[in-house]
Order: sequence, then structure tokens, then C-alpha cells
Amino acid sequence: MKGIVSGEGEDSSDPVAKIKERYEKGETDEFLKPIIVGGDERRIKDDDTLFFFNYRSDRVREVTQLLGDHDRDPVPDFPYPKNIHITTMTRYKTDYTFPVAFAPQVMTNVLAEWLGKKGIKQCHIAETEKYAHVTFFFNGGIEEPFEGEDRELVQSPM
Repeated sequence: MKGIVSGEGEDSSDPVAKIKERYEKGETDEFLKPIIVGGDERRIKDDDTLFFFNYRSDRVREVTQLLGDHDRDPVPDFPYPKNIHITTMTRYKTDYTFPVAFAPQVMTNVLAEWLGKKGIKQCHIAETEKYAHVTFFFNGGIEEPFEGEDRELVQSPM
């Protein structure tokens, strides 16, 4: 937030070179400090329109929650830009009122469901880190196993 709104971070005219430099120092993606490109004119300001997209919905929710004035309790004294207009790629949280570019799709008759209807047994095996991917996500957002579906969970390596 401080980087995209206030411009707090390390200025760079070559962000790719800056990221490579950070990698050489042992910094990894998750822990990179903000790299500021374009100066003050590229900061989020009053009356801006923003379009958010990310495959990881948790990150999008964190930022839009604050910028969209949905819940600013986590950072109440931040200098938020006023009159921001936000659109998101899809609905990242059901209680957000932001317009969405692509409404969520309801998936029916996914493979596990179809196999279950045919009476075909199946086993979904995953390590703990990817368990949701081979259960909840592959099953169209359904938590409960379908008919004939067994699940095996293997502890992910440390």
C-alpha cells in the first residue's frame, strides 16, 4: 500500500535489473520490498479508477478491502486516496460491492461428479499444500466428495 499510494520504496528506472539485483542478495518474490517505477505520477490518487486482477484472491482482497473503503480497521490512519473506483477481474469476496469484469461460473457435472454418477470409483491423492487443488477446486468449488470418491492426504515435505 505504501508503495502504490505514497511511493515509499526504492526508485528504479529498470525494475527487471532491480529484481535481479535483489535475487542476487537472496531476496525472494514474497519478501521483495516495493520497487517504485515512474515517480509520483504513477501513484494511486484521488478519483483514480483501478482494475484489479490476480489468480490469488487473498492478495486482491487485502488491497481492495482497504482502497475500496470496505474495512479499513487493519490500517485506519493510512492516507487513502478519495473517490476511488474499483473493478475486479472476478468476485473475490461475496460481500464486496465492486463491479466485476467476469462473474463467477458455476461448474456442474465436473469429472468427479460425472464419474460418481457412472458408479466409477476414484481416489484423489494430494500432499497437504495442494490438497485443495485436487479436491475443492477440481470439484467445481464443492467441498464434499462426490459418490465413489475417496481422498488421501499426504503430508507435504518440510
